[in-house]
Order: sequence, then C-alpha cells, then structure tokens
Amino acid sequence: MAIQVAMIIFDGFEEIECVTTLDLLRRANIRVDLISIDNEKKSIKGSHYIELVTEYKFQDFIETLSNYNGIIIPGGPGIVQQLTNQKLIDTIKRFGLLYLNENNNNNNNNNNNNNNNENNNNRFLAAICAAPQIFGKSGLLKGRKVTHFPGCNQFMQDSIELLDQTVVIDGNIITASSAGVTIPFALKIVEFLKGIDASNLLYSQINPIQIKSS
Repeated sequence: MAIQVAMIIFDGFEEIECVTTLDLLRRANIRVDLISIDNEKKSIKGSHYIELVTEYKFQDFIETLSNYNGIIIPGGPGIVQQLTNQKLIDTIKRFGLLYLNENNNNNNNNNNNNNNNENNNNRFLAAICAAPQIFGKSGLLKGRKVTHFPGCNQFMQDSIELLDQTVVIDGNIITASSAGVTIPFALKIVEFLKGIDASNLLYSQINPIQIKSS
C-alpha cells in the first residue's frame, strides 16, 4: 500500500512549516493530502496572508482516517483557535489510540536501527512550533519526549519537554521547535517512513556540496 499522509491546515497556519514540509515529502514521493479544517472552504489563509487551496475537507478526511500513515500539523498563531476545536482534538486522539500503540514496537525495532525500507504499516503524528499542544490536548503526550516553540506549553504538563532540542522523535510522535527547523523536521518524517537512505538522498538533492573557491 502506498504511503499516504495528511497535513491539516487552518486560518493562521505558519506557511514555512506547511509548504516546506509538504514540498519535501512530495519530493520523496510521499503522497501528502492537504486537508482544510473548515468544511465550508478550500482556500485557507496563512499567518502571512499566503493562501493555499486544499484538496480535501476535514469531514472527508475523517471518513477515510484509516487510509493514512500519519498526520502532520503545522504551527502558527491559528493554533490558539484550534485548541478549542473539539472535532480536531477528538480525531487526533482517535488516530493516536487506534494506530500509534499497535505500531510503536515495530517502529522502534526498525527505524531506530537505520532501516532503509519503506515502513508502510507504521503510523505517526507530527507537529511543529505551537502545534504539539494539540497532541497534549488530545491526551497523547503522557510520558512522551517532545519539543515545541518556547511558551507554547498548554496541555504539556504530562510530557517530557526537551526545549534545547530542535526535533524530537519519541516512538511514533515527531515534534519540532520552530519554523527555522522545518527542513530537519521534514527529513525526519521521510526517515521514519522510508528510511535513512531516502532522507539522506533528499537532503543531498536540496543541499548539494558546494565547491570551495580558492
């Protein structure tokens, strides 16, 4: 089965975190569906007034939830409103409870040993900047190591916060601290899904070795 990932966006999302991650995963031949949190509109405006046209409404996504290997949530000031979006919180909790635990041991055995094969059966949740708070509100971070943007710590009291780290992977949960580390964040998602070789290849494609001038 082909790898399929959902990226959920909302008014006020952080454009760098969304578009950079979306672009890099698609370069790695990972299908990423752009999901509108609002069932009434497809065009979603980011925090810097860049609009993206989504491919699916949130209700469509919910109805096909089991098809997805993972869910990615970018940060941005719009996260504040989403912390009270019970449908989003319940969906993230449902995905976590149904799919993360059943694959956690398999992921630890494979990915952490530099597995170079696609992990089509593994599931994950990924969030960056302010977005890990959504996972906290969903009750999925108890005892989990996470990072996030400084000060964006609502519902994080049960987690183990590693704010000196830019990207943290704990089992099937991937978190990152800010827009400035979006590339490493995306590369870690690629590594989780397709192995370290695929991640390294992608990095070499976007950052070829520069010839030093004499």
